[in-house]
Amino acid sequence: MKKGIAIVIAAALLLAGCVRDARKAAVRQTPVNLACVMNPDFGIVHVALAQGYFEAEGLAVNVKPFVVGKDALAALIRGEADLATVLETPLVFAILGGERLSVVAAVGSSDRNLALVANRASGVAKPADLVGKAIGVTRGSATEYFLHSFLVANKISDSRVRIIDTQLGDILRDLKSGKIAAAVLWNPLLLEVDAVLGGKGTVFSGEGIYTASDLVVGGRAFVEKNSAAMRGLIRALIRGEEFMKQSPEKALSIIASYTRTDESRLKPLLELFRFQVGIEQSLLLVLEDESRWAMDLRPASYAGMPNYLDTLRGDALHSVAPERMRLTR
Repeated sequence: MKKGIAIVIAAALLLAGCVRDARKAAVRQTPVNLACVMNPDFGIVHVALAQGYFEAEGLAVNVKPFVVGKDALAALIRGEADLATVLETPLVFAILGGERLSVVAAVGSSDRNLALVANRASGVAKPADLVGKAIGVTRGSATEYFLHSFLVANKISDSRVRIIDTQLGDILRDLKSGKIAAAVLWNPLLLEVDAVLGGKGTVFSGEGIYTASDLVVGGRAFVEKNSAAMRGLIRALIRGEEFMKQSPEKALSIIASYTRTDESRLKPLLELFRFQVGIEQSLLLVLEDESRWAMDLRPASYAGMPNYLDTLRGDALHSVAPERMRLTR
């Protein structure tokens, strides 16, 4: 009799295990195409990918790598991705252009990651020397807004400099050749400045001038349709944040691999960022400020201020971790 009972129990356990495995397999059938920037500011995302946190939450994430968020967001808008990692400036231009997008969460921020780099051979040793000079930025990106903020902070109007739309692959070359006197760069690209300019570069930090926000965004229809998957995404990102705090050396190794940056060079860079999953009131204010700037910049292109509360609804974040949703509705 005891043997028979044992067999029944074993069969029941086996069946339960099969049911769990079946459920697990069923959950993991949710595909998500992620246009992901391979820069250190998105370290939380890289850690969550490497540690299998998305997979554990039932998300089969297919990563499409990008160097700049503007291009990652463009891939999302073209329908080539479901989610994208991007700074807030390209998002502003996209929403002003009529795109229906949602911020799932911010995963970091920094006011020290972007900087204006000048070639002293072009006669720039201090901010006032920028007047009349050519400055390279990537139009429609955070570099363009950074330059505006930097000039305002130094009491220089945009009209007193020549702003040149410069492609990422040309920035350092044009800076060295003198085609542009200065450019707005970010890490890890900033690490190459000394070698390219032979120690003749001057770096002006944006600390206290402009804080860039690192966002995970998606098309509004996709985010609303896949609410359970978005909750899983939030849980995975929070686990990535916690891993970075608890195992900083392992996180460093992971991010170095994703960004193809030497660990010894990357380590001080990670100190420039505030890695945290959430949505804060300050993000709403920045989006509105940047929208006013963009509408002044191109008044014929945009109708009026969007309602960014729709963009920052953060339903998944509010459901999973309401204390991280610090936004007055």
